[in-house]
Amino acid sequence: MSMSRHDKLRYFRLCILAWGGGFIYLLPYIRYQFYNPLQEALGLNHADFGFTMSAYGIAALISYWPGGWFADRISARKLLTFSYLVTGLLGFYFTSYPSFVMSTVVHAGWGVSTTLTFWAAYIRATKDMAGPDEQGKFFGLLEGIRGLVSTVASFAVTGIFALFAVEKLGLMWSLHFLSAGTVSAAILTWFFFEDSMEVEPSGSVLKDIVDTFKSPLVWAIAFIVFACYSAMVIGSYYTPYLTDVMGISAATVAFYAAFWNYGCQFLAGPVGGIIGDKIGSRPKVLFISFIVLFVVGLGIFVTPGDKSWATMVTLLVIALFAAMYAIRGVYFSLVEDLQIPTAISGAAIGFASVIGFAPDAFMYTWAGNVLDANPGAQGYKILFGTSAVLSAIGVVVSGIVVLYVNKIRQKKETTNHAVLTPGKETV
Repeated sequence: MSMSRHDKLRYFRLCILAWGGGFIYLLPYIRYQFYNPLQEALGLNHADFGFTMSAYGIAALISYWPGGWFADRISARKLLTFSYLVTGLLGFYFTSYPSFVMSTVVHAGWGVSTTLTFWAAYIRATKDMAGPDEQGKFFGLLEGIRGLVSTVASFAVTGIFALFAVEKLGLMWSLHFLSAGTVSAAILTWFFFEDSMEVEPSGSVLKDIVDTFKSPLVWAIAFIVFACYSAMVIGSYYTPYLTDVMGISAATVAFYAAFWNYGCQFLAGPVGGIIGDKIGSRPKVLFISFIVLFVVGLGIFVTPGDKSWATMVTLLVIALFAAMYAIRGVYFSLVEDLQIPTAISGAAIGFASVIGFAPDAFMYTWAGNVLDANPGAQGYKILFGTSAVLSAIGVVVSGIVVLYVNKIRQKKETTNHAVLTPGKETV
């Protein structure tokens, strides 16, 4: 069956969203690839270099919720174009390797441009683009294609960096490439998206905040995102665990890590969403994935930290990341499944993101302290045990969501049956 022009346009726009989403975070997180070269280029010590990223994290954290309010009132076309453009232009400026103060300002600016005007608009644009029965597929495809774009772009900047004998020059051109890619997303979004708002928001910021805060459904989404994202943060410590404790070479672990970070995102995200749509229950995909996350996490926790178990642990980690990305490909589709009012859907996404992504603000520091205080396998086991506990919470909350969504559907089916049955009257 041939695809209609409308559907082709929707999928093209989804690819533009994934293109922008794949590029926009590579600039503030470029230190993950080039920590030492960037630190030396900026002339900063570890404390000051770390503070610039803290400025990003703080600005991002306080921007999630008001960003949802913007997404309910300003079209995604304007917000996303602004976000890509500002992020890219700040990236071009950053190639001048500014002073500590201005580097901090740039990172704080990135915190605003990648969150306040971007994140909720990005999620809402995907939600509005998909039909009620396509939420899982669209969010899953978004996650998968975004992961592919990030992977290709990351390898590209690695190649660009390697072309230059002078690291500072190679890093500058890598930053130019990422900035240009981000600005290109602004151009594509401006020309191929439309200014359209489906609903007229209430206009009352306070009312939206109260309605969002009081909604147990929004809190359910927030806890699900929190449980998954916490597992993902702790998941970053499987790399040093396999190297330092289980004795696998750094090169081998780097290969495995590339697969579970990018391969699982590219494959499991879309698969989770598509399966959710096919079986007619995205919450069930969440529930089953959290069960896998808990069982596999518990398996890693109880497996001895011995090299003879390295292959088993590696396979378990791959399964763990597959479950995490399946969850990530589905969890924001709950906005549709839980029938959260469209007028506050952006605010709901913003609030859920504040709670859900809060581990960025404290969990790395906590994990570092745990590892410092408990050398060797013991410290890692504490982290992995915590991840398993949080996954168990995800099982409970997602199970409650499944029951709630089933109740909504049963009520709807009963109402429809009453309407269609002769002799029945409905109010």
